[in-house]
Amino acid sequence: MSEKHTHRESPRGQLVLIAAVALVVVLIPLVLAFLQLGYHADVEAGSPTLAESDVEQPLQQALHDARASTPEEYTWDERDAAVQSVTTALAPTLETLNQSAVKDGTLIRIVSNESESQRWASETCPSGSDRDFGDCVAIDGLVLQERDDRTHVLGAAYDISISTPEKDIELTTVIKRR
Repeated sequence: MSEKHTHRESPRGQLVLIAAVALVVVLIPLVLAFLQLGYHADVEAGSPTLAESDVEQPLQQALHDARASTPEEYTWDERDAAVQSVTTALAPTLETLNQSAVKDGTLIRIVSNESESQRWASETCPSGSDRDFGDCVAIDGLVLQERDDRTHVLGAAYDISISTPEKDIELTTVIKRR
């Protein structure tokens, strides 16, 4: 007896092939989306970004704290002593800011800017006929004004240099009293 084999073609093989092609077509955009997830060419993932405000805000607070008692403690004739007192009180904050980001590869340098403080004092110190304010001077980067024979610290000017592996930022800022 001989067996006769009949070969019948099944659409199952074609169906599996079509399903595989459809799966690949669906997976390609998913794989591309996954690979690009979180990628941005300008920002390295995990790298800290240091903004100017990260330096200016602590300076503002430190100046506020350092000058708070100045009018009560120093007359206008004692303004040089007031400058020394405020500068000494600001020193730890400046040192902390100058050292704060070294471990991250960032260097910060903050120094007082005498010429900017003089410019700011001459252009913006409160004055006028309705005000009973005296002279406005800049000493060692601090802006001082005589008010009722007392020394008032109005602000301070600084040059701030921030160097990161990616970029360098140079700016001059005047920290004003709140």
